[in-house]
Amino acid sequence: MLETKRQTHIDAVKAIAILFMVQVHTTAIASPEGVSLSHPLAILSAVIGGMAAPLFVTLSGWGVHSAVRRRLSSPNLVRWLLTRISLLVAMQVVINILLPQRFYWYTPGVLSLLALCTLLAPISVKFLNNRHYLLTFSLIVALSTLLSIDSGSSWSWDQRVLSSGPLEWFSRLLMNGTYPLLPWWAFFLAGGALSGIGHNGNLPRSSVVAVALLLVTLGMAMVSETQWALPNGDAILTFFPANFWFVLTAGAWSHLVWHSAFSLRHKASKLFALIAPVGKLSLSIYVIHFAILRLLAEWGPKSLTISESFAITVLHSVIWIPLAILHQKRIPHLSLERLLVLISTPEHSKDETASSEQE
Repeated sequence: MLETKRQTHIDAVKAIAILFMVQVHTTAIASPEGVSLSHPLAILSAVIGGMAAPLFVTLSGWGVHSAVRRRLSSPNLVRWLLTRISLLVAMQVVINILLPQRFYWYTPGVLSLLALCTLLAPISVKFLNNRHYLLTFSLIVALSTLLSIDSGSSWSWDQRVLSSGPLEWFSRLLMNGTYPLLPWWAFFLAGGALSGIGHNGNLPRSSVVAVALLLVTLGMAMVSETQWALPNGDAILTFFPANFWFVLTAGAWSHLVWHSAFSLRHKASKLFALIAPVGKLSLSIYVIHFAILRLLAEWGPKSLTISESFAITVLHSVIWIPLAILHQKRIPHLSLERLLVLISTPEHSKDETASSEQE
């Protein structure tokens, strides 16, 4: 039987992920000039930015693997997969068109990554259904960053989003784009591992692992006298490309957020209920916020102090909380999430609708 009651703490974690994504994207557009990487606000922004996409992809992995596991023997699985993949690819193109300052219309990104991971999900569910095997496989994918793959560690942003033909496009999708399958599949598989253990949390163990990796990477940075974390360049943790230590550390902290939310689901129920509407609209907000970034890029101020940039970023992030609450009260069925349920399920009962929307 399908579980029909939405779990508020899961929606709350999804809300945190999407708000982090809004924050990092807004910072990229409304970036201040001449700010030291050691500035406290710059460090805070880097930490949030580094956690945004890993948490977002991990939660997507949880939702997709949960759904595929329930539908594995259902004739509706193929339709569910194709409609979800098609919508994700279409929305990736929409996002690229909305923000031509950052992307080409064909640039692979987070949503095309999720589409490819969704296509592969039935394989991982069928052959890696034990969480220990799944976590081991996630580690193997993470270790792929150590191989001699052309990950473009010294590439500029334009090189990473540009492709001159089909072969280069698939190279960006699989190995050296902004969010290539290797190693980002590791986060998706880690989410699948969470779906395999139900909704139990192991906060002490995940806390130890996450804090240990944080201390280890900080120690490595101090000993080698290099930067601890940078979007790209010479650092222990890099985002473009996502290197080995970044995958392990961000993956551990994504698990810690998950287990923390489960452990606090009763004590923090009011806070979770406040932000949960944002989580229910994570895909819709992800797409729509790029339209706002387009306006900010074209009409916003061109020179900002770090305080002004921080204020704009915070405002654009938190405004989605009251907007989501208002949406859920007035027009809850008008969203990409609802559209996805309607087109992917030919005869959806209330039970299946509730379960599908949480995914």
